[in-house]
This record gives sequence, structure tokens and C-alpha cells, in this order.
Amino acid sequence: MSKLFYRSKTDATTVYYQIKNSHILRVLPRKVSQEVLRMVLKVWQSYYSAYREDKAFPSKFKVRPKNLNYQSSAGDRSNGRYVVIYHHQALSQKALKKGLIRPSKTNIYLKIRVKKS
Repeated sequence: MSKLFYRSKTDATTVYYQIKNSHILRVLPRKVSQEVLRMVLKVWQSYYSAYREDKAFPSKFKVRPKNLNYQSSAGDRSNGRYVVIYHHQALSQKALKKGLIRPSKTNIYLKIRVKKS
């Protein structure tokens, strides 16, 4: 996805329509993939803003803004990690009533403590 940003300044709608049929977006629930896309776009926009500011006023920065990287385990770029935000509507309501959180399209169960009022 970063290649899209390097080519030109891109807006959210353009990126979404270019990757909407990709495997990346189909694996996650729609609300989750939209949140991830929103976060990535925000990070890239911040990077471009800092990059433009550095070009215009180099004395404001001690170092140039670095290219964005995603965390990877053991240096494996194909296994990169990024924050995933599960909206409350993308959680199993049945599991929530039992005191568990279960993100949609997963078999992950997390115990929670909720004070009943």
C-alpha cells in the first residue's frame, strides 16, 4: 500500500477503491479494515506534512523525517504488524454477555471484568 503514497499524494477514497478487492480488506471485517485504512492515511498525511515542512524550513528539524516502516517480527517484511481497531459493533455480542470479548472473524476470546450497575 505504501507504493500508492510514494507515487503521488493520494486521498482516502482513491486508496480505498484501489485496494477494496484486495485480500487485505477481505480478511478483516469491513468496519475494522476501514479503521485501519483511516489510521494509515492519517500517518501518511502527517509524514507528508512533516516532509514538506522540512523542505521549506530545514532549520526547524534536527533530522529529516524518515520513511514510514511497519513493525516486523525478526525482520520479515511480509509479516509486518500494525494496530487493528475493532469497533464495538465488530465484537460478538453473545460473547460480550458472557464476559468475553471475541473479535469478529476470529476464534480469540478475552476475559473482561465489567461492573454491573
